[in-house]
Amino acid sequence: MAPGGCLLLALLLLAGTAQGQHWSHGWYPGGKRDLSAPQAIPAWSPWLVPSRGRKSRYDPPAKSKASRLKVPPPVDPAELYVVTERYRQHRLVLSALRSIFRSEVVQRKREAQRDAEDSAALSEEHRLLMAWNDAENARQRARR
Repeated sequence: MAPGGCLLLALLLLAGTAQGQHWSHGWYPGGKRDLSAPQAIPAWSPWLVPSRGRKSRYDPPAKSKASRLKVPPPVDPAELYVVTERYRQHRLVLSALRSIFRSEVVQRKREAQRDAEDSAALSEEHRLLMAWNDAENARQRARR
């Protein structure tokens, strides 16, 4: 057998007798854990609510950040002008699209009402024609 084949065979035999299993995810990323040891419970789980909450906005800042001044980022006037102009154009386009959509909805509503009125007139005309047909059939039967 070739030397590489012996090495492969030895590794396969040793792999079956190993006590640990490699996990690249879960509680212990990238490491081994002993399969015979009891499973550890994580420090935080969805069933355990943490005892400490987040800082509220009224809590004092941390000591390391107490002397820090919050300064807004500088504003470039040319960039601000470009952004406000583009936003104005964006609002104009959207308002035009909304008005077109609104007019289409109103037009469809009017057409639906007109069709409903037309269908009422058509059904009335059909009823009159059927009554005339019944009267004509009765007249023909009486004549025979």
